[in-house]
Amino acid sequence: ERLHWPVDDYQQEGIRHSSWLADDVIKYHRTVETYVNTVIDAGFRLDRLAEPAPSPQAMAAHPEWVDETRRPIFLLIAATRQ
Repeated sequence: ERLHWPVDDYQQEGIRHSSWLADDVIKYHRTVETYVNTVIDAGFRLDRLAEPAPSPQAMAAHPEWVDETRRPIFLLIAATRQ
């Protein structure tokens, strides 16, 4: 059982193949810098950035999710066109 997902070659952007929920899943890796600057360069003002995690109540109900808190799963960006 996999206990972690290392962030290897973080600065190397592009397609990555992995087994995640299915075999040969194609992921498109980008750095946080690329995501944020793409939003700004498109004429948006960054309003908020969030990396949501399970709440303490959810963790109590699902202790098997503890490994999910070892790395960010989502990056949410709220922006307004300027």
